[in-house]
Amino acid sequence: MENLNIYVSKKYKSLYNSKRDFEAIFNHIHDQGNRIFCEYFEMCCKKSVSYDAFKKYCYKAANYLKDCISLEKGEYVGLYLENSTNWVACFWGLLMNGVKPVLLNCKMPINMTNEIINLLSIKKVICGTSLENHELNASKLVVSDKIQLWDEISNY
Repeated sequence: MENLNIYVSKKYKSLYNSKRDFEAIFNHIHDQGNRIFCEYFEMCCKKSVSYDAFKKYCYKAANYLKDCISLEKGEYVGLYLENSTNWVACFWGLLMNGVKPVLLNCKMPINMTNEIINLLSIKKVICGTSLENHELNASKLVVSDKIQLWDEISNY
């Protein structure tokens, strides 16, 4: 337990002494090398993703999103995905492109979600195929299911 306290204290001091912006937080989180960032199941097999691999994936996601939906700095972009590695990667990818991600809750009633979209004049929403028929009021839906999005970004 003492080693854990030392580790946490070291990480806390490092972040405290940084600029404490999103870039510093991103680098701080992903500065853990080959430690496991997340695990998920695909086709009944458990898969692991390291912090290094996920950091690279986030940069690929940023480039993919920039090229596929022509992001403009400062605009609001909805993020309407189930909890997944793609949600995290898209969140960081949007921030890296200078846009403002709006975290839309998939469990919230659609009329409340559409009120948020209208209030912020959101024109683009990133969503998964399981959510594309939810009648969102955005002029552009970037629709992709979880596995395809991972494959599309990884091969980008």
